[in-house]
Amino acid sequence: MNLTDWQRLNIKNLAYDTMNLAKYHPKMDIWQTEHFVAVNSHLPSYNFNMITPIASFAEAAKEQLLNTIETFNKQQLPFNMWCYTHDIELTNFLQKVGLTEYDTAYKAMVVQLDECLEKDVINQAIQIERVTSLEQLRIFIDVLTMIYEETIEQQAIKQYYEQLSHIILQKNISTHLYIGTYNGKVVATGALTYNEQSVGMYHIATDPAYRGFGIASEVIRYLLNVAKQSSAVSCTLQASPAAERIYESFGFQTIGYLKAYENKNMLND
Repeated sequence: MNLTDWQRLNIKNLAYDTMNLAKYHPKMDIWQTEHFVAVNSHLPSYNFNMITPIASFAEAAKEQLLNTIETFNKQQLPFNMWCYTHDIELTNFLQKVGLTEYDTAYKAMVVQLDECLEKDVINQAIQIERVTSLEQLRIFIDVLTMIYEETIEQQAIKQYYEQLSHIILQKNISTHLYIGTYNGKVVATGALTYNEQSVGMYHIATDPAYRGFGIASEVIRYLLNVAKQSSAVSCTLQASPAAERIYESFGFQTIGYLKAYENKNMLND
C-alpha cells in the first residue's frame, strides 16, 4: 500500500472502533455517510461521542457535518472529531464553525505484523489476559479511568462499558479488552479491534503509580503477538508524543499526524 492507503486504513480502523460496540446498544446512535462516521453514546464523554472522517473533506459533506455537530450541541453532549493535519480544508472548516483544537497532535502509525520487531519479555512479573468476566471488566474500567482528570468523563466511561458489558464479554465480538497485572495487581489496560484484515490497538493505559516498569511495552508486545495469530496483516494506532518511541521500538511507522477538535466552547457551563 502507498502512504495514502495506509492513512485511509488508520482512520477507517478508528471509525470502526468507535462504532463497533455502540452499534449493539439500542439507545446509542450511529450515523454513517460517505464522508464520515459519527457515534452518539448519549453520555457526556469525549471518548465515546466521536465524528471520524473516512474520506477527504468535500463540499457535499458540509451540511451533513454541520447538522451532526448541531445535534451534539443541542443535546449538550461533548464530542471529539479526529482528522489529519494535512486536510487543511477540513481543519479550517472545523475552526470556522467554532470547534476547539486539542493541544496534542497524535501520530497515525502502522506496522505490518509479519515485519514487527520481536522483543523478549521485559518483566516476568507482568501478566496479560483478556477480559472475560464482569469483575475483570470492572477492574479494566478502574485502571482506564485513572488517566482522565475529569470526574464526569470517568463516570461516563464507566457507564459506557457497564451498559455494553453483555456484548464485551462475548467471545466472538471483534473488540477484545485486556488487563495487565504486575505483582498481582492490575495496573494496565489495552484493546484490539479487528476490522477485516487489519486490527487497531487502543486504550493502552498504565496506572500512573506503576509507570517506568516497562508495563506498557509488555502490553503492546503481548497484543502484537495475539494479533499475529489472527488473520490480520497490519496493526494501526494513534500515538501520543509520550508513547510514540515505544511503538517505534516495535516497528511502527508514522504515516501522518492527527488532531482532535472538540465542541467544549460551544456547550453551556
